[in-house]
Amino acid sequence: MAQKTSSRRGRPRTHDPEAALVAAAGLFWSRGLTGTSLDDLSVAMGMNRPSIYLAFGDKEALYRKALDHFRQHLGAGLARLERSPGLEAGLLAFFNQAIRIYVDGEQAKGCMVMCTAPAVALTHPEVREDLAGIIRDIDAAFLRRIERAGQESELLPGISPKGLAMTLQAILHSLALRSRSGEQARTLRRFVREAVALCLGRAPLRLNP
Repeated sequence: MAQKTSSRRGRPRTHDPEAALVAAAGLFWSRGLTGTSLDDLSVAMGMNRPSIYLAFGDKEALYRKALDHFRQHLGAGLARLERSPGLEAGLLAFFNQAIRIYVDGEQAKGCMVMCTAPAVALTHPEVREDLAGIIRDIDAAFLRRIERAGQESELLPGISPKGLAMTLQAILHSLALRSRSGEQARTLRRFVREAVALCLGRAPLRLNP
């Protein structure tokens, strides 16, 4: 007599991996890796612990996937910057989009990467590598756009493209921390206008506050 095939075998997944990852990222973004429990993740993702392990691995692996998810969105913003017709206007558009993300919601969370990964990196080598990779990616994207601006005579003589790229990333980090500390979006936008103008050696563009 043939054995009955278990009804559980081969059962399709009932969760949406993208939605579950977004939910996990939201918790990590506000609480960090150590401040987020598996029970919290289970509730937010609508999955039990075994299902989370099966789909994403342990908590650190899930956190790293959430970092990569944020990294992809950041990469899309940097790609738009690289295609922008003017360096100053492109930088302002990029930074203002970052501000909108950083202050979104009832409580401004800043940048998921820069506001959570540095603390985790001290005790999790793989996260440290992820953080270093993201920093390198941002530097490289800024540098490509700056080098193009140099070819199109948008830069003042004597400006170091590499130094400028690192300085622009420092502005991005500052926005992340300032927004998380509660500074208002209007103040951050003013800071961006003045900081970008200072970097490029010109008067700030007059834009809507």
